[in-house]
Amino acid sequence: MAEPEPEEEPPEEGGAVPRYDSDGRLVTEEEGSILPSEWVGPSRNVLGVNHYDAVLIGFEGSAQYKVCVGDCVYLSPDEDAKPWCEIGLVTHLYLAQTGDFTGEKVVKVRWLYRKSQVAGAASRNTHNRELFYGLHVDENLVESIEG
Repeated sequence: MAEPEPEEEPPEEGGAVPRYDSDGRLVTEEEGSILPSEWVGPSRNVLGVNHYDAVLIGFEGSAQYKVCVGDCVYLSPDEDAKPWCEIGLVTHLYLAQTGDFTGEKVVKVRWLYRKSQVAGAASRNTHNRELFYGLHVDENLVESIEG
């Protein structure tokens, strides 16, 4: 007689289950939950701040993705921010030592803009999916990266 297989344990109370949305972005079942992240590789100390080449975002063993310096990422805007600022080129990844983000994992991005967001671009002969390199650089929490 075969032994019955053990039943799978239900997820812990409040536990989030990773999945992808229709745009291929990693999301969780819980509204507003934050995906865990961890640094990849050794740090470099630059003027007393630990900089990293990459960060791994997601749940261990499933649905993780790695973000490196030089990657383009989608970022979720703040509630009071303009919703069109969402694509950024990662220029730095570091652990903040001062300011509003002290002790937090930070991504510094250079914003990329769509044709509809750039004055005068609509009249130019550009492709609808073309992005424009912006001069604005901004610091955001790593947890704001959506994919």
